[in-house]
Amino acid sequence: MDSSKPFNKVTVSLAIENHPAISTKVPVSIESEHAYHIQEEFLTVSPQGPLLVGDGKFYTFSGTVVDRHNNPVKTQEIKTVVWKATDDKGQEVKLTSQTKKTNDSGELIATLDSSKPFNKITVSLAIENHPAISTKVPVSIESEHAYHIQEEFLTVSPQGPLLVGDGKFYTFSGTVVDRHNNPVKTQEIKTVVWKATDDKGQEVKLTSQTKKTNDSGELIATLDSSKPFNKITVSLAIENHPAISTKVPVSIQSEHITVECKAFGKTPVLVGESYICTAHVTDLDGGIAGEKIVWKVNDPDLQLEPTSEVTDNDGKMTATLTSSKKVLGLVVTASVIEPSGTQSSGESTEDIISFIWPEITINPTSKNPVVVANGQDSYEFTATIWRDKQNNEPYKEPVMKFAWGRPQLQDDTGTTEPNLTPPPDEPLEVNPKDGTLTATMTSLQWGQVKACINIVDRDPASPICSKLVNFALDFEIAKDSVEIYKVNRAGNEEAFDPNKPLLGDGKSEYMYRAQIIDKKSKKPVSDYLFSEVNWTRNLPDVTGKQLNLEWDKEGKTNSDGYLYATLKSNVGLNKKRVEVTFNMAGISPESTFFQVAKQAVTFDVSPELAAIRVYKYDPNTGKVDKSVSKSFTEQERPYNVFYPLAAEFTSAKGKVLVESGDNIKYTPELGWWSPMYIDSNGLVIFTDNPGSQEVILHITKKNGTQQQYTYKFFTRRFFGIRSDMIGNYKLNDGNDCEKPPNNVAIFLSPLDSELVSTGTGTSLHDEFPDAYKFGILDGITIKNKNNIYIKMLKTRQNSGVASYFPYNLLTGQEFIGDPYDDVYVLCEKYYQKHGRNVFK
Repeated sequence: MDSSKPFNKVTVSLAIENHPAISTKVPVSIESEHAYHIQEEFLTVSPQGPLLVGDGKFYTFSGTVVDRHNNPVKTQEIKTVVWKATDDKGQEVKLTSQTKKTNDSGELIATLDSSKPFNKITVSLAIENHPAISTKVPVSIESEHAYHIQEEFLTVSPQGPLLVGDGKFYTFSGTVVDRHNNPVKTQEIKTVVWKATDDKGQEVKLTSQTKKTNDSGELIATLDSSKPFNKITVSLAIENHPAISTKVPVSIQSEHITVECKAFGKTPVLVGESYICTAHVTDLDGGIAGEKIVWKVNDPDLQLEPTSEVTDNDGKMTATLTSSKKVLGLVVTASVIEPSGTQSSGESTEDIISFIWPEITINPTSKNPVVVANGQDSYEFTATIWRDKQNNEPYKEPVMKFAWGRPQLQDDTGTTEPNLTPPPDEPLEVNPKDGTLTATMTSLQWGQVKACINIVDRDPASPICSKLVNFALDFEIAKDSVEIYKVNRAGNEEAFDPNKPLLGDGKSEYMYRAQIIDKKSKKPVSDYLFSEVNWTRNLPDVTGKQLNLEWDKEGKTNSDGYLYATLKSNVGLNKKRVEVTFNMAGISPESTFFQVAKQAVTFDVSPELAAIRVYKYDPNTGKVDKSVSKSFTEQERPYNVFYPLAAEFTSAKGKVLVESGDNIKYTPELGWWSPMYIDSNGLVIFTDNPGSQEVILHITKKNGTQQQYTYKFFTRRFFGIRSDMIGNYKLNDGNDCEKPPNNVAIFLSPLDSELVSTGTGTSLHDEFPDAYKFGILDGITIKNKNNIYIKMLKTRQNSGVASYFPYNLLTGQEFIGDPYDDVYVLCEKYYQKHGRNVFK
């Protein structure tokens, strides 16, 4: 048999005389060259790179050529081989070598040496008529100046300062990386410049420095503690890049200084109180006596007061720090300057030293005024001065002075009415028992004021005030003023029409108002804060989440004396009427006012778009398997359905809509003739009649409220099995959807574009990648559950013998090769706009 024609898996047998025939052990094939393809998804590349120009290395790119049975095609010339390489600018790069003949492993190989720099080279390989495959990640060949220091500042360890002769040393390091930020390990860097200078700009000689990176890609320099230096800055530059340096200078001191500051008394420390700071000067032998210390604090307005001129026999000196202003996060520095000019310094711990003003709270002792002599109204106020309010600790010391200020109006301006006792601006001390001060306001006039108190000598003054209190106002709710004055219909304000109820969409709202007037003059009470204002409604069974009444809890009238509220709903009320009532406290504790709004209203149910969750369904029990499910938030899904699938309505976030005790109804009426029907458990069951259908779910809650959800289904394909083909078959043995007889419908096999993912989201695998778990082949005994293949067509124009391809139901891909007798028959019925549906 010559190779003039292609044949697939030919078995040759020989029989002589009456003996049984013998045959070839393994079938042989004569393949057309286009049966060859590259096995890998991406070309293999070695090494990973990047390479350095002139390092003598090269990249090797390879792809394995296999036949249709995935066997390597070894030591064979491939007729059509196209190697291509391009850089990040799209310019072609010439490969150093490339082969058209496979090696002993079936590989085609190309190489690229490191003689020239290139950035992000992509290499591709195409054979015969197959699409090209390329390297997964581009590779580069870099010139040495592509290296740089990764960090913004050199790393230094330890933080210091070090003490002369303590045997320790500073280590400075910077990590060298390539242009892809990969560390350049154990490599000599050609141009490396280490430099160190002190605070006078004089050069300091480093103890050691490297020009070759270590295993972590670091260049390292060291400086020992054999000599004193003040504020040394170390820098490192490589190639043509600017130098980077240590973020903070380091020092090597002749003496070691520590600074510790503690509150002189209670904490937190208030303005006018003090800290005691202690400096301790030591060397390797212990404390140093007789040292002069220069004290500094990082605030130009503050100064420490030392208690002695020099350190004592233990090397210690103390100083006092006091502040007349609020300041946070101070740092105290103690320094000793040697005759040589070198300086040893120590600092207090950050965020330890702060001075704050005390916190003050002011409250009236009663919500309403007390009537005193001459018919005047009177309020008593208590101010509590807190050292630490969080821990309930008041300030009880007699040092800080306080003064009540003039009463203030709503706009923070002062007023002489009402009368204040004690008089404004009189310096006072707190009650030493509880840290409080008290004051009384009396007045015959009605109005709203607040009590205020100042800290004496606080600059600038910053009064702390109470909430507004009301002096006698005889008021009432204007007759018939509680009303709906307009509505907000889904964002558009319009006049109220009792014949046009709003939708319970959570957006539309009825807008209420109530007018407050002076009982005597009947004039509106404008810009006035009322306490205990409340709006209420009937229908207590309807929750606040379903039916929400909101108002400004501050209770402040506008310029026309109105207070406002809004009512909106997330449900339909099924013609129930809502009555809204306005309530408020009167001038005396026992008096209240209320008025019911003139109009009672309702909300109509608002249809909402639903999502669905699809489950595997057991028609015998009417139950679903909730461990096998998929949600669809987009309308007109799923495109693909099959037995046994069922769906339930959910919210867009997947929340189940129907709760225990709900009364539900679906419209329109659906049956076996529809794309779906509703079973006795309220589940949507898909039928073998693909098509479009909008389904509306009506829910009535226990409290009578209503919800309505819609979902538009549009099933395009129904997959099913033929009862006469429930076994496993060979790929092209004549057992397929097209095989007669056809007593029920026209049976056709599915196309690959309807099974394999196409990127449009409409194929079976797109919607149900685990279709087998959903039961698409229930009724068929599966021979091998690790490999489940379905017969499919590439086109229906040439259907017939030798035209089927195996579709792997588990991977969603076409299987390359012949699965022998492990293939199953799945048929498809599809939606037709005109005429009857067809099993495809």
